[in-house]
Amino acid sequence: MGTMKLSVQRITEFLQHTKVFRLVEEEALRTLAAQLSVEHYEDNQQIIEQGGKGFAAFIVVHGKVGIYSDDILMAHFDKGQIFGEFSMLDCTSYSATAIAKGSVDLIRVDSDIVYKQIFNNESMARGVIGSLTKRLKRHLVV
Repeated sequence: MGTMKLSVQRITEFLQHTKVFRLVEEEALRTLAAQLSVEHYEDNQQIIEQGGKGFAAFIVVHGKVGIYSDDILMAHFDKGQIFGEFSMLDCTSYSATAIAKGSVDLIRVDSDIVYKQIFNNESMARGVIGSLTKRLKRHLVV
């Protein structure tokens, strides 16, 4: 199976349903979506490696991804779920390994593309910061 093609509108829809980008205005997401690509992985192919430098997040379009920490299965991610987003945003090492479970198609969201949009688009900056703040508030008692 070759690389899957998705329209800008379809990629925008996937972005709108992620925890990171759900508060970003649609126009800003369309601008981001136009710069993203879809990658294909085969069964048991490694997508990211624990400890590897984090320059991208991935949104599952089709298939299932196993998330492993120190070779222990921690979670499965499927259609619409994003992984690697914290490492993508702060360019630190990935905290887990992701491996394709069967045939998998993923939207790759590179940090340099996201940061360019954050710097050039107030809606993108406010939306991403707002999403992250909401997630933090759920886990902190202040």
